[in-house]
Amino acid sequence: MDRSAQAQHYLGRLRREALAADREIAFRGFMARIDFDYSLASLDRIDHMLASIRESMRLDYAAFLSKQPAVDFVVALNFYIGTTIARAGNFALKWIDHAQARQFMPELPQQLDFDLGCILGDRIVFPANVVNEALFAPRVERTCGGYARSLIEQLTAGGQRLPDALQRPTAADAAASALPRPMCEALEGAGFLGAWVMATMPDGGAFAPVMLRPGPNGMHEIVDVGTFSSNLEETLAHARSTLESNPKGLPYQALAYDGMINLPAGRRDAVVIELRHHACRPPLALTMTLPYRARNDREGFANYSPRPMACSHSGPELPAIHHAFYRGLYKMNGFNWDAQLIEE
Repeated sequence: MDRSAQAQHYLGRLRREALAADREIAFRGFMARIDFDYSLASLDRIDHMLASIRESMRLDYAAFLSKQPAVDFVVALNFYIGTTIARAGNFALKWIDHAQARQFMPELPQQLDFDLGCILGDRIVFPANVVNEALFAPRVERTCGGYARSLIEQLTAGGQRLPDALQRPTAADAAASALPRPMCEALEGAGFLGAWVMATMPDGGAFAPVMLRPGPNGMHEIVDVGTFSSNLEETLAHARSTLESNPKGLPYQALAYDGMINLPAGRRDAVVIELRHHACRPPLALTMTLPYRARNDREGFANYSPRPMACSHSGPELPAIHHAFYRGLYKMNGFNWDAQLIEE
């Protein structure tokens, strides 16, 4: 089980109904009193729990962590604290193991605290180390809540916040759009391409790159570019070159390919959409990601809120650009974007 899947497994064990039936995790009675709602206040409640355990039990580090229920307790809190920080600060989150962490920190000790690391924004952190300090250190200098708030402040100051997920546009948003009609057509076409890929991708999620371009009679034409080469990197390089150079002089083109994105909830599969609208001045370049959960996942298919990653245009027209892209997601007949949407 990779670290992302492991994180989801342990976070699932912290749901109230799961905790009530879990006989394999230490301090279940203490844990059941906490509402694990991913708020910073919940970390303060964890601090109170850890202080109570420390004062009442005087635990020995080695003896405690020699038992699997105790390890599960620390591991579950580790994943919860890291995820809560990522969600509260809107930071990219990627879970890593000890070997991956040592690529950046060669002197890292081999112990549980440092086997459960994550990359938050541009920082490698070890939430389990804070938990174990609260339980075992001769002098406790950090709390989970204080650690989280300090880290959020530092990462925010360092520009590590992700762009906010897009929210569904309203009728008022569409009415307020002052974008030229050709730009709206390009943006809605890019959104349509994203919905088309979602509707037609294999159960496992992976799909060959495709491009969208204007077709006859105001329709769109979707072209499979996966046949250019059996090598995916060569195929994407060729597609991107076509996107930029626009050899046929088209008003716009969009490229969709399979990717990954690190979100506050963890690493997810994503459809990546790159749009180039050549007919406006200056030309519009937009990159959007559509995170999803594959159909063969045990929880079934889901699509998540779109995440803008880059745009050549900024200022007051940016919300209208995002809204126009989002409207295109509803233009794919036979695919209901809202049916399995999980808004973040």
